Amino acid sequence: MWHKAKTFETTAPHEYILEHEYPELFARVRLAIEKDGVSEPFRIFRSIVWSRYVYTDYYRYWIIEDVLNRDSRYGLKQGIRPVKHEVDGRGTHPFCGACSTYFMTEKRKRLHACNTV
Repeated sequence: MWHKAKTFETTAPHEYILEHEYPELFARVRLAIEKDGVSEPFRIFRSIVWSRYVYTDYYRYWIIEDVLNRDSRYGLKQGIRPVKHEVDGRGTHPFCGACSTYFMTEKRKRLHACNTV
């Protein structure tokens, strides 16, 4: 069901599924992220990226575009406690407030279906 992410296998190991593969699961996790998620910074190479995460006992989940990601290193059972951060707009991904989706580029955000601009 979950695919192992090969791109960041050594720097940020995690798993993912695509929205079209499991739309019901994707929608449930998206709702949980919107309702109970926390915004946190993530350092990748020299960049800091802000994402919205939701924590469960065994995983941390986040969505970028149509990809639902999870990381087993950050579950609550591992002693991780999410910290709420104030996002000041610097270093953040473009974000759709209508559906809580983060995008890799402004262009992708403009092409997004929820975009009302």
